[in-house]
Amino acid sequence: MIVVSDTSCLCYLALIGREGLLRELYHEVVVPPAVAAELARGAATLPAIQRMLDASWLIVRTLNHSERAAELLEEVDAGEAEAIALYEELKADLLLVDDMDARELARKLGIARIGLLGVFLDARKSGVLNEPLRPVFESLLEHGFRASRSFVERLLKEAGE
Repeated sequence: MIVVSDTSCLCYLALIGREGLLRELYHEVVVPPAVAAELARGAATLPAIQRMLDASWLIVRTLNHSERAAELLEEVDAGEAEAIALYEELKADLLLVDDMDARELARKLGIARIGLLGVFLDARKSGVLNEPLRPVFESLLEHGFRASRSFVERLLKEAGE
């Protein structure tokens, strides 16, 4: 399975000390250079993000056709544009993305996508995560992750909490 990620999912996982979850679920995650650069900038002020950059399962892959990412810059930021372009280039199976504009663009392009809360829900359903999700979701929200309370509650209900 080829999984491409934008920056925010990776940052929030690092901030709550859960970066290994992606390795357990997907074995490796591919990011474009713009995402790696955004992570590096984040690591300068939030050292927890450096663990993500150092992870052996996080693969930085250069785009073969950067003009596609340039086209997408009209609708989303550089990391998201490159992530979507890399998804298309690699014919990936899944895009990890939380930004609403990027999710909507991915939907329009027919891209299989999942957000961070969905990753945790999948981890719970697959048995990779055997703990309540509510404390995890609360920790994310405390670290500035944005999600509506109704959406969080819907996912918790789906998880049986």
